[in-house]
Amino acid sequence: MWKRVSCRRARGLKLRRPGFTLVELLVVIAIIGVLVALLLPAVQAAREAARRSSCANNLKQLGLALHNYHDTYNALPARQGGSGNRCDGELDPCPGGLDHMRMRMSGFVSLLPYIEQQPLYDAISMNDSAGTGPFGPVPWNGHYVWTRVAINTLRCPSDSYRRPLGQTQAVNYRFSAGDSIGINAGENPVPGFGESNQSRGMFTLYGFRRMADITDGLSNTVAMSERMIAQPNLWSVRSAVALNVAMTSPADCGVLRGQGDRYLEGTNLGMGASGSRWGDGAMFFAGFNTMLPPNSPACNTGNDGAHWNWGVWSASSNHPGGVHVLLGDASVRFMSETVDTGNLAVEFPGPGTQFSPYGVWGALGSIRGGETVSLP
Repeated sequence: MWKRVSCRRARGLKLRRPGFTLVELLVVIAIIGVLVALLLPAVQAAREAARRSSCANNLKQLGLALHNYHDTYNALPARQGGSGNRCDGELDPCPGGLDHMRMRMSGFVSLLPYIEQQPLYDAISMNDSAGTGPFGPVPWNGHYVWTRVAINTLRCPSDSYRRPLGQTQAVNYRFSAGDSIGINAGENPVPGFGESNQSRGMFTLYGFRRMADITDGLSNTVAMSERMIAQPNLWSVRSAVALNVAMTSPADCGVLRGQGDRYLEGTNLGMGASGSRWGDGAMFFAGFNTMLPPNSPACNTGNDGAHWNWGVWSASSNHPGGVHVLLGDASVRFMSETVDTGNLAVEFPGPGTQFSPYGVWGALGSIRGGETVSLP
C-alpha cells in the first residue's frame, strides 16, 4: 500500500538532478585535449602528404613538357637564353634596336605551351608594348603584365609564401646545372670553363642539350628539383642566400650552416629575390646544382643584387627530410637530404667527362660522367 507523504516532508527531500560534477567535467576536457593532441599531427601530416603529392605532380607535368618540347625541336630548352640586346635601361629601347630579353629568358617561358599556358606564351612572343619587340622586355620589370602572372604549375603548395600582387611572380622549380657551378654571363671562375660549355648538367646558358647528349642515361640523370622562395625575415638555409662568399669548392659554402636550418651567426645574408621571377633564367632564379645535399646553404659570390654572379645553389623544400627531383625520363623521386655527396672539398669540376667528385648526388647531376651509381 502506498504511503502518503506530506508536502512538508517532500520539501525536505534532496532531489538528484542529472549533470556533470566539476571533477567529471575536468576529466572530459582532459580527454578531449589528449585526443586533439593525438589527432592534430596526423591531420597535419595528411595535409602535407597531399601538398607533397601535388608538388610531385607539378614536376611530372614539367617532365612531360620537356619531352614534348624535345619531340618538337629535337632539343631541350636553354636554362637561360632568349633575344639579345643587353643594354642599359629597362623601359627605353636599345640604340639601333628594340629592348629585348637581354638573354635572360628562362626555360619556363619556352615550356609555357606545354603546360596549358599557350595564351600567355603568345602574349610574350608577340609583345610590342613600351617599345619592345617579340619576347621582350626584360623579365625583372614588374611594369609588364606577363611578369606578374602567377602560374600554379610552377609553385609547390608546401611552400606557402606568395609574393604580393603587382610584383614579379615566383617559381619553386629549378633547372639542373649538374655538379658544376651555374655561370650566368661573363663569368669564368674555373680555367677552361667558359659560357658556351659551363654546365655538366642537363641545362645550360645560351645552349641546347639533346637527350642523346645524356650518355649517363635519362633515368640516371636529374633534370629539375625544388628550391624554396626567398621571403622577408626568413633566414633559413632553405631560402636565404649567403652573400659575397669566396669559393673554390662546395665546402666553402657548406661550412656556413649553423644550428638546425640556420646559417652561422654573422654570415652576410640576403633574402633578396631568389626564385622570385619565373621568367628570369639566371641561376639565382631558375637553377640549382647537385653538390651540397638538399636543404643546404646557398651562396652567391656577389651581393644581394648581383643576380648575374655564379654561386652554389642547393635544392631545398619545405618537405621534411629532402626534396623532389625530376629525372630525365620524366619520373619523380624523393631525394633525402642525407644523400651521399662524396668529397665536397674537391674544387669545382670543369666541363670534361670525368667522374663527379660529389658522390651519388653529384653523379646524378652530371650527364656524361660515366659513374656507376644507383638511385638511393
